[in-house]
Amino acid sequence: MKLGLSVSTFPTKFGPIVYSSSSLEELDLILYKVSRFGYDGVDLFIDPTTESKAIEIKKIFDKYHLDIAMLICIYLADMGVNLSSLDESQRKKSVQIYSDQFKIAKILGAKLMPIGFIRGRIDVADDKASYEQRLALSLTELVKSAKEYGITLCIEPINRYEINTLMGLDEVADFIRKQNLQDIKILPDLFHMNIEDKDLAKSLRNAGTMVAHMHVPDSNRKAPGWGHTDYVSILKVLIDINYQGFLTIEAMPFGKEDECAVQGTTYLKSLLENLKGKTK
Repeated sequence: MKLGLSVSTFPTKFGPIVYSSSSLEELDLILYKVSRFGYDGVDLFIDPTTESKAIEIKKIFDKYHLDIAMLICIYLADMGVNLSSLDESQRKKSVQIYSDQFKIAKILGAKLMPIGFIRGRIDVADDKASYEQRLALSLTELVKSAKEYGITLCIEPINRYEINTLMGLDEVADFIRKQNLQDIKILPDLFHMNIEDKDLAKSLRNAGTMVAHMHVPDSNRKAPGWGHTDYVSILKVLIDINYQGFLTIEAMPFGKEDECAVQGTTYLKSLLENLKGKTK
């Protein structure tokens, strides 16, 4: 397993981004720190980005031998992207807008992109079955384009206080199976799982190979080790299911970015080394 950290290419106060930058020069300094602290890559949050800027961003990542584990186009919700919209023209437009981001992802070398809030909520005039059919249709259409760019889409379960559908890991896994979305994977986030999933380890084991990426903030959305999450049981399951992806610390730094970054990598590496020793 590899370690990642949440970073943005623009200034933001959005909670779970450890480092945000206001220029390419500042991004360079941030990635220098990320590399020095022992991370393998980042989950990169971007604002609308030109191809020429994406090329410059990629050069900085290459300079520090860091991967972009997942690309998050955080601006899509503000653009009205809603993959389950009751308005068919808006649903189709949303699919097209998201598909348009795949070229930037390829330039950056990103292999994963999330389906988070842009999946939309279930409207009061809607029903769950119809909602899921519309969302599945959008995801099926997106997959066709994503494959051309070597990108895998991952649904992120999000807790009930932020959205009203696909909130728990088990629910997302069941949705994928029921809709025959074999090419769609899952992005579990331990913060959301702490709210929605009764047994985190059991839910991860149930999802198995559908898990393609992990967000691993602690229960209070701070760095790992600063809350009450049982990381040992979670890491054991990930080892059992042969998870080879990233453990990305999408945490709130609360003004202590460097401390958060160092705590995260130090804590997780210690646990992984200890588990590795016990499995020899």
